[in-house]
Amino acid sequence: MLEAKINLFELVVGELDMILGRIDDDFDFDASVFEAYVESRDDAEFAGRLAEIGENLARARTVYLQHRSANDELIGQE
Repeated sequence: MLEAKINLFELVVGELDMILGRIDDDFDFDASVFEAYVESRDDAEFAGRLAEIGENLARARTVYLQHRSANDELIGQE
């Protein structure tokens, strides 16, 4: 049971790394949010920058899931 949970954890963490890796190899979420905060002139600009970060993450996740689905079809998994 413990081995199954560890494998599940590794799968989820590994997928997160794959998703974030599709944005940029050097992408650091915490640093990106901090940079957006520091460079923003006001709350509205900061909110816009956060929205852009979120859109980039969502786009990367969509592409990743499409590729994962295609890979699953190739090897016969669901």
